[in-house]
Formats: sequence, C-alpha cells, structure tokens
Amino acid sequence: MNRREALRNTGLALGYSLSAGTIAAVMNGCKAPTETGWMPSAIDKSTIELIAELGETILPATDTPGAKDVLAHRFVDEVIAHAFGPNQKAHILSGLKNLSNDLGGSFMSLSTDDKLKAVLALEDKADSANEARREAMKAKEADKGDQEPVRAGPMERKEPESFRHYYSELKGLIMAGYFTSEQVGTEVLAYDPIPGDYNPCMEMTEGQMAWTH
Repeated sequence: MNRREALRNTGLALGYSLSAGTIAAVMNGCKAPTETGWMPSAIDKSTIELIAELGETILPATDTPGAKDVLAHRFVDEVIAHAFGPNQKAHILSGLKNLSNDLGGSFMSLSTDDKLKAVLALEDKADSANEARREAMKAKEADKGDQEPVRAGPMERKEPESFRHYYSELKGLIMAGYFTSEQVGTEVLAYDPIPGDYNPCMEMTEGQMAWTH
C-alpha cells in the first residue's frame, strides 16, 4: 500500500493535521506488531487496554474492521516508543496518566452509548485546550515583532515548544494506525494492487472509497 496515499486519507478522515512524529512514523513504515504474546514497550498494560477500547469506540467494527481488528493500539505504542521525539513522548505519556479519569473513571464497564458520550466530552475538552494553545501561540508570535526567527538546520527536526492536547495526539495515532493498516487498505479502501494509467480527473461513483495502492 502506498504510505503517502494512506497518510493523505488519514488526514482527510481526521479533519486536522497529524503531528510531525506521526507523519514520520508512517512514512518510515511503522506498523502495528502482530506477534503472539506482544507486550507494550512505552505504555503500561492497563492503559494500552483502555486505548484499545477507546479506539474501538472511535472506529467500531461493523461490516468493516474495527480499530481492535487492525491492532491500532499496538501502533500507538510502537510510534510513541520509537518515533516520537523526547518532548513529544513525555507530553503524551504524561497525558495518558489522566486518560482513565478523563473518560470518567469506569470507561471499560460503560455501555456503548455511554462510552461514546465520554469520548465526545473528552473531545470537547481537548478542542478547548487546543484553541487556548493556538491563541497563546498567536500572542507569542505577535510579541516577537520583527525579530529574525531561529531556524533549524536542514538535517535537524526541531520539536515544537508546545503540543496539542494529548487526546488529540492519541486520536491522531489511533486513526493513522487504522487507515494505514494493510487490512483497511485492502478491505475498506478501494484497492488496486496493479494500478493502470494515472488519471487525475477520473469520475467517482456515489459512495466510492478513496483509492489505495
């Protein structure tokens, strides 16, 4: 499957940009481990189980695979452990300590409808925090005035000074793990293993899924 196309489809589904760490992980071929007896290396076992349930609430199994089916929670752990920079890793791991409380404390035992309500409430909280972050960044940029920005070298990827709410980062990871998985690429998206001529203006039929290769 073409990772760039899968990444583009993920961005469309999310409705907002993915973090640099997530993009780098996908482009470098990061994928969910599938071996039997797998254990997380960055996240504790109880939290990874909570993330798996959260992912299934966001992307439940219907006539298409759910987040658990494609092991999106394992992808989350893999990216945090091996692709995130130290500051971004510390940021999301610190936030994940609050995930259970932020989802109401008893998320695993809730009904499907109540799980969805808890996720939407956390989504609203994250959106408010992200908006406050954007306003603070605007104010900081305005204070800088005409100062010349300090730019990273061509081979240096400088981490940002602040990050989005940890839930936004986590949701982005879950969805990236889902939409870039081989199972979704071949069973959910329109898949052509041997594509023909490039046609940028090909008509789409109603309900047509995005193409993946």
